[in-house]
Amino acid sequence: MVLLLAASPLAAQMRAPAAGAAATITAADVSRRIGIIADDSMLGRDTPSRGLELTAAYIAEQFREFGLKPAGDRGTWFQRYPISKRKLDLARSRVLFTAGGKSVSA
Repeated sequence: MVLLLAASPLAAQMRAPAAGAAATITAADVSRRIGIIADDSMLGRDTPSRGLELTAAYIAEQFREFGLKPAGDRGTWFQRYPISKRKLDLARSRVLFTAGGKSVSA
């Protein structure tokens, strides 16, 4: 019981900085940041792509400016992992629709 009572003020103190930081977030700032990420200059965010790298670099820079510390691979902001990318061969593909016992292919 004593431990729970002692932890309560500590938890309140830990929430105070987060509440103060949250109060600085404005709709205009969120809109501005989304506009930057969604802008054509970011080249889309296909995986993998140059646009994804540009967007990730922008977000990492924002985190650095906020005073956050990186916790990714080798002290970076990023955690890399392998991904396979496949392409559909349209010439060898077809679509089959089935409903009510009838099928149509395209």
